[in-house]
Amino acid sequence: MSVADDDVPYAVVVVKNGVAQEPWSQACTDPEHAFTFTDAPLSGDYYLVEIRQLDALPASFDELRQGTISALSNPIYTW
Repeated sequence: MSVADDDVPYAVVVVKNGVAQEPWSQACTDPEHAFTFTDAPLSGDYYLVEIRQLDALPASFDELRQGTISALSNPIYTW
């Protein structure tokens, strides 16, 4: 996945089955940021990605999840 946002810092929060995933979520300071994550999904799992604005860095996982949402993907379902 690639994100371009000139209003940094921001966070990329990966959500699986409605729960934000700390290992895959991260703060970003580069206006263009690419990242990947690996998982072994089960049938019926879904993922979505949230781009959230941050006030400052460093930011805890809770602060990543509480930032204002700038963009949100549609759910990506597995089967």
